[in-house]
Amino acid sequence: MPLACSRALAVLAALAAWAAPARGVVIRDTHNSSQGDRGEGPGAPARLEVTHPHVAESAAFALSELRLLSESGIYETLSLDKIHYAANQVGAFHNNTYLTLELSSPHLLHATSSLHDVIVMADLEDGVRSFAIDEFPVMDGDAIEQFWIRKVMETKREREALFRQLEEEAEAYEAQLGKMAAQRSVSALGELHAEAAPGR
Repeated sequence: MPLACSRALAVLAALAAWAAPARGVVIRDTHNSSQGDRGEGPGAPARLEVTHPHVAESAAFALSELRLLSESGIYETLSLDKIHYAANQVGAFHNNTYLTLELSSPHLLHATSSLHDVIVMADLEDGVRSFAIDEFPVMDGDAIEQFWIRKVMETKREREALFRQLEEEAEAYEAQLGKMAAQRSVSALGELHAEAAPGR
């Protein structure tokens, strides 16, 4: 593994031990996860095969959460090209899975893919997962603008559809009230006629 990558993973390992990454982001998963493969902890992370099911699932979790983090929605175009490295270590509070992921998108700024060091952390008590990433993928500015425009237009359409629905419900409610009022009027007239009938 390249020296720069080793250094980056060492930094990430130290951050994970404290369960407070200084860079990147931490996301909570609503589903409890399994503990996965454990290293010898608290020593160096134990190397894992990149084809291991736990590694693949951890990478998929990190990517799915990363896709949610861009307000414009452009991160939804990210995909996983390759898992270059995987290791596991049990820390003081988390079971940590270290990954080096190659991500791709047609909207990356300077290339079609980029490498990122990621940690997927599973809480030792409840299995709730979070993840940290060394740095976010850098996307093309023009593409981000187009995604923002698309999002604004989608939001506008959704708002207009909601207003139409509210108007239709209000009209239906008013029509129902009018129908009920008409029925009450007919009933009242019937009672008056009955009272005015001979023999009453």
